[in-house]
Amino acid sequence: MSKNEISLAEAGRRLNKLMAESIPILAFFVSESGADARLYGFVDSITAEGGLVISSTQGMPSVSSTISVPIGDPVGTGCKFVLGNATDADFALQFGDTALGVLLPSGDVLTIFFTSNSQSHK
Repeated sequence: MSKNEISLAEAGRRLNKLMAESIPILAFFVSESGADARLYGFVDSITAEGGLVISSTQGMPSVSSTISVPIGDPVGTGCKFVLGNATDADFALQFGDTALGVLLPSGDVLTIFFTSNSQSHK
């Protein structure tokens, strides 16, 4: 997978598009200590108070499985964002052809996989 660091503004545009267009994703979170979680679902919300919330049921985080990752106040403070494209066809078919990585100041990493055919490149 090739990777490129992107700006907070670009990451925000991509996350907002995933949320606004209800694009299905696979979220994979790995803590600095090595604990991990994964969830198929949707980007539900992004706020300084609640962090980046991924929900398994679109628009219903209170009754679905969720992953909530604190990403700073203001949102994105101290985070690095990386955009990658799958070069392996099997990987792309299984998880999506694009990955957005959020590298948190704590050492935790959130990677969001999605199919970019409905994702514009600006």
